[in-house]
Amino acid sequence: METNKITESRPNQTTESRPIDLRATNSYESATLGKLFEALAKAQMNMQVAKTDSVNPYFKSKYASLASVIKASRPCLSINGLCVVQRVLPDDKGINNLLTRLSHSSGEWMESKIPIIPPKQDIQTIGTYITYLRRYTYAAIAGVVAADEDDDGEEAMIEVRLEEKTEKEETVYEPIPLSDAQKTWVIKKWKEAGYDDEYFAQCFGDSGVDGMLQSQLKRFNYFIKGKK
Repeated sequence: METNKITESRPNQTTESRPIDLRATNSYESATLGKLFEALAKAQMNMQVAKTDSVNPYFKSKYASLASVIKASRPCLSINGLCVVQRVLPDDKGINNLLTRLSHSSGEWMESKIPIIPPKQDIQTIGTYITYLRRYTYAAIAGVVAADEDDDGEEAMIEVRLEEKTEKEETVYEPIPLSDAQKTWVIKKWKEAGYDDEYFAQCFGDSGVDGMLQSQLKRFNYFIKGKK
């Protein structure tokens, strides 16, 4: 007597190519990167130089905006199966980080992470700081270069450097005048504090900001913050 047998249908299997192992070897890249690097090399061969299309209002310097960086790179990235995704996510300590991931259509990826710690917590400073980090990390991971070096992040960095100097005294062996960026920052902060030029002369000399020295910046910072 014949017994009816039920045959289970299974999908066709092929051994033509070994599947890519997408498990991450660490938190910053997939286990394999060969296809991604091959595609990125092709994209960079035709990638444009980002144009310096924006002007820093504080230092009168030109820099390549985030839009310019994306415009110079996205067509070449896309045609080679590449894309860049940026997200703001908290870490296990609750600190927000900017994650920038370069992904390939094969599933391979690599990622960078940078903490978002702006010098001030008002919304304008935070927004400017994140935009600066987005442009910087996007250009870094995709290999985009700008026509000129930029310093639109200098305003935030001046305050950071001054805070660092308050932690450790520095010996000044010769009088060093302020840079143009520092002069602009001093004028801006003085006006924001509501003081006039006459009071500035009383506190820091009749020569004004042009005669101000690097060694006076720490005292100026204390003065503005009410720590005189």
